[in-house]
Amino acid sequence: MEAKFDGKDFYRKIKQLTGAGLDAIAEPAMTAGGKVFKAALQEAVSVRDYSLQELADMGHPYARRGGSQKVHGGKPLVHTRSGRMLAALKVQKRGRRAVQIGFDQSIAPHANYVIQGTRVMLPRDVFRFVYDDNKKALSVVKAVGTVFKLKLRSKYG
Repeated sequence: MEAKFDGKDFYRKIKQLTGAGLDAIAEPAMTAGGKVFKAALQEAVSVRDYSLQELADMGHPYARRGGSQKVHGGKPLVHTRSGRMLAALKVQKRGRRAVQIGFDQSIAPHANYVIQGTRVMLPRDVFRFVYDDNKKALSVVKAVGTVFKLKLRSKYG
């Protein structure tokens, strides 16, 4: 005995339960998930606990010449100076089932250098950090799930 379940069955069930197709739920769900991911990124690129002088006194922990990123327990966080990276963080819809999160290069042209590193500076990949952090990833999944739950609840009380 076996049971078959594929994407078409899932799509039909969602349509039956909500009165709408998956796209009608996916768009607000992805938007909610994108907002949570953006909030986690904002936190990672707006650290203000050390001044430039304090970082210099620590031996320039983000420099390749001997830096080790031991600041913040090795987490690749970004200290805010001008606030341009924070201002440049954008979430854009890409169709109904996806969002794209990134930095607007016209506002913060240095963002790629901070994230990928240079020959002088170590990389601080805040995207990977947020993505790999299980608590933050779970928050994104919960935000998406909450939208599905609310859509189902609104249809069936």
